[in-house]
Amino acid sequence: MNLDKLEKMLSDFTIYMDCEIAHIFTRNNEPVVILNYLEDSNIYQVMFVESQITELYNDPGSAAVAIDKAIYNIDRSVPLAKPLN
Repeated sequence: MNLDKLEKMLSDFTIYMDCEIAHIFTRNNEPVVILNYLEDSNIYQVMFVESQITELYNDPGSAAVAIDKAIYNIDRSVPLAKPLN
């Protein structure tokens, strides 16, 4: 999937999840998306690879769980979740 198509797919996802796209880039030939997500008055950056985003897009309920797990460092399959402030 190219980065433009991924960004278009993410536009609906970010509205549903109340987050915003911080960065989209390619690492090792795989698109990577970093989202800014507000939780308890803190802004977190959560990173997902393309395969994770496609899966989360198809099941938005699991997206909320995945982001929460990333923020609280429970799910090690999500590579990054760090507070910005």
